[in-house]
Amino acid sequence: MDIQTGASLLVPMRVNRTSIGLLFGALQYGLLPVLIKPTMPANLMCDIVEKIGGSFVVATAATKSVFWARGYAVLGEEFEGSQVLCGPSKCELQKIHLPGLIGILSSGSTGMPKIIIHPFSNLLRNALMHIDAIGLDSSDTVVLNLPLNYSYGLVAGLLATLLAGSKGVLVDPQRVDMRRVLNAYGVTTCMGTPSSVLANFPADSLARLKRLTVGGDAMRANLALSLLSAMKCGEIFATYGLTEAGPRVATWRLEAPTIQHYQAVPLGVPLENVRLSLSENECDDAYRELLVETPTVMHGYLGDEAGTCAVLDRPGGTLRTGDLFGSRDGMLFFSGRLKRVIVRGGENIYPAFVEEAVMRFPDIEDVWVTGEAHDALGQIPIAYLISSKLIDVGALARELRRYLPTSHIPTRWEQVREFPVNIRK
Repeated sequence: MDIQTGASLLVPMRVNRTSIGLLFGALQYGLLPVLIKPTMPANLMCDIVEKIGGSFVVATAATKSVFWARGYAVLGEEFEGSQVLCGPSKCELQKIHLPGLIGILSSGSTGMPKIIIHPFSNLLRNALMHIDAIGLDSSDTVVLNLPLNYSYGLVAGLLATLLAGSKGVLVDPQRVDMRRVLNAYGVTTCMGTPSSVLANFPADSLARLKRLTVGGDAMRANLALSLLSAMKCGEIFATYGLTEAGPRVATWRLEAPTIQHYQAVPLGVPLENVRLSLSENECDDAYRELLVETPTVMHGYLGDEAGTCAVLDRPGGTLRTGDLFGSRDGMLFFSGRLKRVIVRGGENIYPAFVEEAVMRFPDIEDVWVTGEAHDALGQIPIAYLISSKLIDVGALARELRRYLPTSHIPTRWEQVREFPVNIRK
């Protein structure tokens, strides 16, 4: 069977050499690799194939039967338990894509699953911008532990490591003792998200690192200070970005005095040739949407022209991030997401702003504030706390009056062991 140049190939990206080989092989052959989670259900993969048309998929021994039942055909020999399958004849090819493009399945700025299309050359350029921002070079050894279907792990991890000439160590943190890896390979550089960094990297191991980058979500002040305490000599960088931007757009080297003064981590310095600004027409003057102009902005969402136009004013133009920031003393601080707002009696309450105030108090490890329907007010804020100690929520609510308007203080509190897996802060 002939494989048509420009057709798409769904690649479940595991943190291993096989997935990396599939990615580069697809690009070399002129296909459009679409990177997805390795745990994505086969039925959902089939739905994506039917939506974008004419796709090939990489199936495992566990998922082949689902594809075969839907009329997929085997293409080529089996390799390491996986096999490339061709979509059924009813999935007619909707569009031939130009060679050199890559698709990354993401929630997108709207929170709905989308395939974000980038020229691979832009991802390489963004990786070089990231290298310059954190000072990565050929003497470094980088732990590559983030998922490779995740733009942060792919671009700031794998591609940056390759372009810098650094040594990369592929690690699945769920299967490997990270402490042993850091010691055995003389690792200089680690990367993680705020929720995973302390869990994956023991404090005694962090002390020996040269560099740590943290991104993928807002970093709280208490976590930043804990990391600074653990890393005595190395540098810690808070990185900001989104897949639509390529993904990295700003980086800030953590400094304890600034974090202690503002009780928050600032956005940081735009990468080379990136321009950051705040929108002019939001209804709340204190917090406005961050706008990004970057040479590595996406082409758009695959098969979704309306969705693309909603966040990108023109091809290669200004990107709306959906993230709200406030300005203090010339620095920008994250305050919430445009779609994540509680409207209480006509007043906008941004959960991230409330969460930041709650996290000032000791013994609270994390907090999630969300809205609950209310007959008279429309919505009211409620909060879920994670702490190893029993929190006196009445005393906490009274103390919060020092930092928040009364309308912003949650009306109901619940202490839990963990948050739902699908929450988006």
